Amino acid sequence: MPAHETYHYNPADQNMGFIPDEVLRNNHETETHEPTDDDFFRCMSWSRNGLPFEAVPDQFNNSGEEVLHEANIDFDSHPIKFVLSRSLVKWLECRGVPTPSLESRKQIVDMVELCRKYEID
Repeated sequence: MPAHETYHYNPADQNMGFIPDEVLRNNHETETHEPTDDDFFRCMSWSRNGLPFEAVPDQFNNSGEEVLHEANIDFDSHPIKFVLSRSLVKWLECRGVPTPSLESRKQIVDMVELCRKYEID
C-alpha cells in the first residue's frame, strides 16, 4: 500500500460475519423493545440481536448463602491460569483470606491452590 493511502478496517472484509454499523442502522425491533442507537451506545441492548441484557443470576455458596459473583469460580471449566488476578483476589477475600500481602500473580495463584487443597469454602 502506498504511503499516501489510508487503510480503513472493515469487518466484512475479514469475513467476521458481524458488522456493527449495519446492526445499529437496522435497529433490531423485538416484541418488547425497539432499541435505539442510544440504547446500544449506553449498553442497554446488545447490538447483535437488539435484546436488553439479562441480569446475572444470584450465586449461592454451599451453605445456601448469597455471595458475590466472583465468589464462585468453576476452576474445572475455567483453569486458574485463565482467570484474572483481581477475580482470584475477590475469590480469596470471599473466603476470609487476607490478600494485602499478595504482591504477584504467582503468590495469588499459590494461595488459591492452597485454599482449594484444604477445601476452604
